[in-house]
Amino acid sequence: DYNSGDGLKEWVVENYKNELKSGKLVFERTDLPDHFEWSRSRNMAFGRASGDIVCNVDADNFTGPDFAGFINSHFRTNPNSYLSIDHTDNFNIPSDIFGRIACYKKDFEAVGGFDERMEGYGYEDIDFCLRLGLLGRKQHFITDKKYFKTIKHGYEDRFSNAADLLKTKMVLIDYQSPFKSVILFLFKDGRCAYGTLLDLDEGMGNPTIDEGWWVIGKHQADKDNNVLIDMPDYSMKLSAYGENLIGPKGRVYYNIRDKNYLKKLETLYSILGNHQILINNMKEKRVRVN
Repeated sequence: DYNSGDGLKEWVVENYKNELKSGKLVFERTDLPDHFEWSRSRNMAFGRASGDIVCNVDADNFTGPDFAGFINSHFRTNPNSYLSIDHTDNFNIPSDIFGRIACYKKDFEAVGGFDERMEGYGYEDIDFCLRLGLLGRKQHFITDKKYFKTIKHGYEDRFSNAADLLKTKMVLIDYQSPFKSVILFLFKDGRCAYGTLLDLDEGMGNPTIDEGWWVIGKHQADKDNNVLIDMPDYSMKLSAYGENLIGPKGRVYYNIRDKNYLKKLETLYSILGNHQILINNMKEKRVRVN
């Protein structure tokens, strides 16, 4: 229970007294986080688990009939492996079950768990699987659809406990070509994040961040509504120009005002940042993180 506000603790204590008393069910809760963190919450659960095999089942998933028996049988005959969903099959497999991963606890510990540098939603499960592969474990897929049942919900529910993670004040985009854009996030706490997005697959996949990850800096506005950007290696001034801003060499930074587009960009902030960490981990053949 990662400090959820839905009464989970009370519900578990009221409905599972016997299972808690016998040790069949172990309940743990932390009161520290102020928002949901995908990697850290999973590491907390896996770290507390006492069995030889650990398996993540997301809160919107049903295990399916005899799922534990299926896992046990698999690892008896395939000890040098791990179980996951085929993340490449977006047509036949719902993305809601992508977090279903089972492996030996010792392998979880060997790779350091899920990468806690990844903030927000996206790619922490795929990165974990790829690093298990670098460890030498063979990937086996969960394919029986009786294990695929989930509680259907939209992206707003998915991000409801992480909605205040960014606290975005403004998002600015310099469109340089159909497959290259500079994006600048301004946050309410005075921080900012900058990145050059390169869509090398021309719309067939997530863009990469040319700088290797979001470049984090600070911003402030002057009395004329100009925005002063202070990055680790340089500073720049964005001059007010109607609803938008003008940067160095006359480049226009468009101020995104559409609320739906802003929500999408906030989602992309974590997805693209996490995707870039995954790319970097694979380039460096990094097995262990954290």
